[in-house]
Amino acid sequence: MLLDIRAAFDEMVTELDWMDAGTRARAHKKLHAMRPFVGFPDWITNPKELDKFYEGVSFPEFYHMFTYNHKYMYILAQLRKLQYLVCLGRGDRWEAVRDFAQAN
Repeated sequence: MLLDIRAAFDEMVTELDWMDAGTRARAHKKLHAMRPFVGFPDWITNPKELDKFYEGVSFPEFYHMFTYNHKYMYILAQLRKLQYLVCLGRGDRWEAVRDFAQAN
């Protein structure tokens, strides 16, 4: 993926009409000098080493409750949107469908 991004950027620099030749050459040189370093340390798959790394890190007690409440509120909002999507029109008033047989 990184090589694809580099190739796309290289092509884009080549096609820029506002960039002078010297700047374009320096941009290409800099681009080709970049080396991708993507990965993770060997110790990350070792549970003891991972515990050692995160030793002393703590979250407030309310953190998990906040996460739960956030997800709950998001789901509730989505259900309310769905409720409006599945409605029957009765004059100028809309009512949520409570019986799916009504929707057919």
